[in-house]
Amino acid sequence: FHIHGLVGALLSPLVSGGSVVCTTGFHEQGFFESIAEFQPTWYTAVPAIHQSVLAGGERYRQAAPGHRFRFVRSSSASLPPATMKALEELLQAPVVEAYSMTEASHQMTSNALPPGLRRAGSVGVATGIEVAVMDNNGLLLSAGETGEIVVRGQSVIRAYENNPIANAASFTEGWFRTGDQGRFDEHGALCISGRIKEIVNRGGEKVSPREVDDVLLEHPNVEQAAAFGVPHPTMGEDLVAAVVLRPETTVSEFELRRFLFEKLSEFKVPSRVLFVDAIPKGPTGKVQRTSLHQVLGTALLAPSVAPTTDLEIGLAAAWSKVLGVARVGIHDNFFALGGDSLGVLKLCVEMKQAVGIEFQLEDVFRAPTIAELAMSTSTEVAQSASVVVPLQAEGDGIPVFCLYGINLYKSFAQALGASQPVFGVFVREEQVIVKEVAAGGTPTISIKKLVDAYDMAIARFRPHGPYRLAGFSFGGIIAMELAVTLRARGELVDHVMLLDTVLSYGQSRNWLKWISYQAARMLSGQTFKRVRTRLAKLRNGTKAHSGNHEVSEVEEIAAQQVAAFRRAARRWKLVRGVVDFPVVLYRARDQSRWAPYDEQSADYGWRKYLGGRLRIVDVPGVHLKILEMPNVAELGQKARDILLAGAVA
Repeated sequence: FHIHGLVGALLSPLVSGGSVVCTTGFHEQGFFESIAEFQPTWYTAVPAIHQSVLAGGERYRQAAPGHRFRFVRSSSASLPPATMKALEELLQAPVVEAYSMTEASHQMTSNALPPGLRRAGSVGVATGIEVAVMDNNGLLLSAGETGEIVVRGQSVIRAYENNPIANAASFTEGWFRTGDQGRFDEHGALCISGRIKEIVNRGGEKVSPREVDDVLLEHPNVEQAAAFGVPHPTMGEDLVAAVVLRPETTVSEFELRRFLFEKLSEFKVPSRVLFVDAIPKGPTGKVQRTSLHQVLGTALLAPSVAPTTDLEIGLAAAWSKVLGVARVGIHDNFFALGGDSLGVLKLCVEMKQAVGIEFQLEDVFRAPTIAELAMSTSTEVAQSASVVVPLQAEGDGIPVFCLYGINLYKSFAQALGASQPVFGVFVREEQVIVKEVAAGGTPTISIKKLVDAYDMAIARFRPHGPYRLAGFSFGGIIAMELAVTLRARGELVDHVMLLDTVLSYGQSRNWLKWISYQAARMLSGQTFKRVRTRLAKLRNGTKAHSGNHEVSEVEEIAAQQVAAFRRAARRWKLVRGVVDFPVVLYRARDQSRWAPYDEQSADYGWRKYLGGRLRIVDVPGVHLKILEMPNVAELGQKARDILLAGAVA
């Protein structure tokens, strides 16, 4: 019934001597079965259908392994470049995007088949009618200038019947105003930036939702995306995005927004990202952006979760004061509650007074909820206090406390799944080590002082067990000592995770090279930048002599740091208390040339202390990479399965 189907899919092939396969509608499995049965040479569809074809790519390969399209056509809505590229890779055929409207009897412009002009992100050149770009005053614009796309020609309507108001708004000196915004590029191809009525006016900054969609679709876990405006009490409109993830993938709202900040101007990044099973579309397959805020209204209202940690409670008090609301949940969005740029300025002042942490404007824009702001709080910002930071606050299981280097565990927390609460713990004693690392000196490390500090911080947050503890590398030693300390006090320890933790530090020279970078990775903000810049200069700079061979200064610094870790580890002996809790050593299986533990036994020295309580699980990656994607996904899955089992065999 739609002009795309009537003209593009039915009349055009019949007029040109082809044949048409008519189906009762689009159904993914039936579509692939029709391909196998009828062997069509091309198909035309809206982008929503193309994305469904992509999602069922494996079914296509199975249903029609020998089939080949000559080309594929897309029309009726903008085709994201990422979708176009992926579709061409799946179908091994060129994808041709066209621009059409019912008022123009469908097609107005089109890209050409190879070897003609075919540019991703454009809709090609005019086909049979005149196409131009016009400003608000009715003046035609030159190539490169952005305005409203207008058309005229034999296939374009002359007027809307019995609708003088629509005619007055839609026609200017014989040109039909399409309502789309765009420009001509240097090759004469038309590039559409979006529907004018869909442009979001965010406090005076104009944002094209289509641009946001295109960047979201560059993320490997995003299958569909639609940005849209929502009413805002002071800015007029705010920007939100709805996202459908690819099957069996996960990504957090915080990570998606961080991804967008790397590729878009800050004012173009949505305040919120909603994860939905499907993006509502109209009967023609187009996303109805102007009504999405009404259709997805319930999804915009996140359930309120009360603050629990000292940091969250202090931040919530500051937010309540600035926003003038009685209660603020840790997942409530500052901008959704009525906050704006001016409010952010006031908020930073109030948060400094409430929790003693000096936040910047960009911190709130990048992390607009209390949970995200607390999670993104770096060791450098939080140096004035010991804090428990929620890395994954949802779930009703026994929480996992990750020790030594909050920033290391963010992906790990996500990989453990939404039902497992995970918290990172930062203590003042870490800051002492951080400062000494940044200065290039030899840090003084006392495991007992660190353990006592972690014990106090966790006890304030969760006075009694059961407890689950996790530590990466040196942090695993701290986790074990804390577990024994808790047992000596009569508390229940449910589980300890040693993330590639060796009991006695090795002396491989490769270990020295990357231990300094590992230390720097625990940091963030200016401290991380200083360490990273300093080490980069040292790598390209002077050489120093040590013993009978020449080494770089960075190796000397690393040697000092690893010596401090080794001294602390050698002074520590797991002799006091009871070890009656399960311990899992997650061992990096891909050490290759970076192997720092080549002189250690397979159990990294733990078996003699733990006996049958120890279970060893191999995970992908070298030591430094097990907490990074994609390795951390398998680590999280294995750890999640063991935790759900409730016991370690």
